[in-house]
Amino acid sequence: MAEDYRSIRAFPAFKEFTGAVTWTKIQLPANCSRVQVGSTGALWISGIGEDGGAVGADDDKGFIVASNYLTFLIGRGSTRDAEIFVASQSSTPKITIIMEE
Repeated sequence: MAEDYRSIRAFPAFKEFTGAVTWTKIQLPANCSRVQVGSTGALWISGIGEDGGAVGADDDKGFIVASNYLTFLIGRGSTRDAEIFVASQSSTPKITIIMEE
């Protein structure tokens, strides 16, 4: 199920949800420019995916090891991604998203 954070206007914003082994779409606020993603378990992360879709072996994706964060800028204007996708590698971990302006 998608996590819709587009209405957030105060930063930094901290959100946590339970992950799944399928892709979860995370919709980001319009004025968010930096995101940190971490989890209690190992994750896949991608800029493309289908909410609830299976993670494929040929999917363009990166990984985040358990108990760590990946920090990245999401761009501005025409280079900005409005959503990211995350999936657990093997379980249902707690996933934390930190969004910054």
